[in-house]
Amino acid sequence: MPNNYFAIIYLMNISINKYIYTILIAIILSLMYYIIKFKNIFMHTNTGYNSNIKETSEEISLFDDKNSLANSILDNANLIILVWKGAGNLIKFNNYAEKLTNFKESEMLGSGWDGRLVDKPLKASMMLGFKDLANGIIVEPHETYVLDRLGKKISVFWNNSVIYEDNKPSIFIAMGTDISARKNAEEKLLKSYNTLEILNEKLYSAQEELKRRYKQLEESQNSLREMEERTRLALEGSKDGIWDWKIKDNIFSLSLRLKIMLGFTDKDLEDKISSWIKLIHPEDLQLFQHAMKNHLDRKTSFLNINVRMKTKVGIYKWILVRGKAIFDDNSSPVRIAGSTTDITKRKKNEETIYNLAYYDTLTNLPNRTLLNKMLEKELTNSILNSSKLAMLYMDLDNFKSINDTFGHSFGDKLLIEVTRSFNNLLEYNMTLSRLGGDEFMILIPKINNNLSATRLANKILKTLYRPFNINGNSVFVTASIGIVTYPDDGTNIQSLLMNADTAMYHAKAQGKNNFQFFSKELNDQIVKKTELEKTLRFALLNKKEKEFTVYYQPQVRADNSELIGLEALVRWNHPKLGFIPPSQFIPIAEETGLIKEIDEYVLRTACNQLIEWQRKGYNIVPVSVNISANQFKHKSLFEKIRNILSETNLSPQWLHIEITESATIDDINQTIKILNNFKSIGLKVHLDDFGTGYSSLNHLKSLPINTLKIDKSFVDQIAYREQEKAIAHTLIQLAHNLNMEVIAEGVETQEQLAVLQAQHCDGIQGYFFSKPLPPDQLESLLSLHFLESEKNIV
Repeated sequence: MPNNYFAIIYLMNISINKYIYTILIAIILSLMYYIIKFKNIFMHTNTGYNSNIKETSEEISLFDDKNSLANSILDNANLIILVWKGAGNLIKFNNYAEKLTNFKESEMLGSGWDGRLVDKPLKASMMLGFKDLANGIIVEPHETYVLDRLGKKISVFWNNSVIYEDNKPSIFIAMGTDISARKNAEEKLLKSYNTLEILNEKLYSAQEELKRRYKQLEESQNSLREMEERTRLALEGSKDGIWDWKIKDNIFSLSLRLKIMLGFTDKDLEDKISSWIKLIHPEDLQLFQHAMKNHLDRKTSFLNINVRMKTKVGIYKWILVRGKAIFDDNSSPVRIAGSTTDITKRKKNEETIYNLAYYDTLTNLPNRTLLNKMLEKELTNSILNSSKLAMLYMDLDNFKSINDTFGHSFGDKLLIEVTRSFNNLLEYNMTLSRLGGDEFMILIPKINNNLSATRLANKILKTLYRPFNINGNSVFVTASIGIVTYPDDGTNIQSLLMNADTAMYHAKAQGKNNFQFFSKELNDQIVKKTELEKTLRFALLNKKEKEFTVYYQPQVRADNSELIGLEALVRWNHPKLGFIPPSQFIPIAEETGLIKEIDEYVLRTACNQLIEWQRKGYNIVPVSVNISANQFKHKSLFEKIRNILSETNLSPQWLHIEITESATIDDINQTIKILNNFKSIGLKVHLDDFGTGYSSLNHLKSLPINTLKIDKSFVDQIAYREQEKAIAHTLIQLAHNLNMEVIAEGVETQEQLAVLQAQHCDGIQGYFFSKPLPPDQLESLLSLHFLESEKNIV
């Protein structure tokens, strides 16, 4: 029973002339009761997590596997965790959410949550949030509600995050804490505060009466001591610590629970405010004093602050300090009391969540999300101070090959070592972050010119010019660096990052292991390239327009110019842009993967053309078709070629496959397997551009190649420089020794032909004999070939 009830019982047993005195006693006892009640409410108040999580990209399939680690973590978390694939398609509804709402995950998946978990007003708000997330805008932590199976509202504090795929938001994650208890407690607390204020006002109005009855109060000291003892016992039994400071008398007391919370016994820690203040971490002391002063100056309604306090063993705990002051008629504080709560575990959880959201787990560097926040801040500073900043976007060269060769664990260790090397180069104001994979970014604020960025880029390239020893293996790694500056190369985060990426890829195109600044000319090239890529995609989709055709360049015997073969070459005739050279669109097609469609088109067209010439009665010769390096490695290539031969009814002897030397060197065993498959059905293989790659002679003799093609770069100066002549002679002899024929490309002069004839080259191809021709113009050559064949028969 509340203490003021005892006061009422006591009131019934005293005389009338002491009636006013006992009323005052009742008011004081009631006030103490409500203070205790107010403190107990405080001790059970929960606070929500404060985090902004943006996950490095998980595979979505993990949510489907109920036994996966990701699902285990989600389902065992004491948080509501909802995962959407795009706006509205729920793919995860964890165990905690099921328990809280009484809905099953199977009921909620897909669009099942709509109309049950949320009502119409809340759904409208959510759709706006989905839209923000899709635009890369992380919704700030906020309070809202969900509905349980009975339609009851459950208050939830939400944090939202997003997972990216291909740099596009794909997965939306909402993590919520049930704050219903906290909300109820806050409402009760507010009522208690109001009651306390009313009681305070009554207490102030009775002060004069209390003065007149002071002597009577002295006579009741024994009763008050008994009540204080009861209050002390109640406080000591509380979960949280209690502190009380009678300001005017400078009497300070700490509950035993508070002392135990910090590892002290009752005698270890004196009941002095100075003893308590000394325990506060030096970095938090000024904040605490400022918060206390503001409250005692009546600038805040309550004292509420998180500080670190030193324990007896010397470690620090995070403590939530709450309090409320009582003021006299002159608005001077006379007393302040409050509670302390150990929130160390909660703080550690918040720190863990924060680190997961903003730091890379492998290198502990700021991730893309934190970099964007830092960049936003620095851009604001640059605008205010009219200063410049620079960004270095770095990508390790050939890192994928290292990963594929040594494994991902090896690659991770290499990234850690590279991070250490980069960190050693940074100055105090520079920030290194990892954007993902082998991509890094360095932010340099407040620069006067490009010199500091240039200097740092040179240091980075130099520090990588050494072997990294990982697990007993030494590897070398280089970097390509793109550099942008604000405001010269962009005025917002998106444009700066995009232009830095452009400059970095330009550095790779320049041979890697270098740095390039972004420029308008470079941007124009990228725009032109992007437009050409878009045009190429439309051309491949709109096949009815027949923008692509296949030309054929003759290959003839070097000694008598007899036609021995043709090379199929794709040509693009755009209706508005006219003929677009292969040198412009083939690299883009290889980069984007569109080369697969082009290769297939040329294969099918060449086979159909041979059948057409056979139908017309021409003596056909084999046609060689180029296969790109990416297409050559594709597992379906062999089946695709066999299907095309079957569909067109062309004998394999008339189709030759032409591959570049670079396509063979990544995996020699796989290359041999593919070439043997070709050989098994009667296909012959030409090795193109030989001498320009890095394959060894051991590889060459292992490959089942029929014809070696000498690259044009060796033929150009063959009649004028002894070095090229010697190289060509060596290549021809090597091929003949390996039972291969040789075709020299790019033959344009009689002098070149004479040297190749003298070196017993088997065939030539080039403008000296014929340029690439469309099918109708080539038929005259096929007619001559027919006549020569008839003549030889006679």
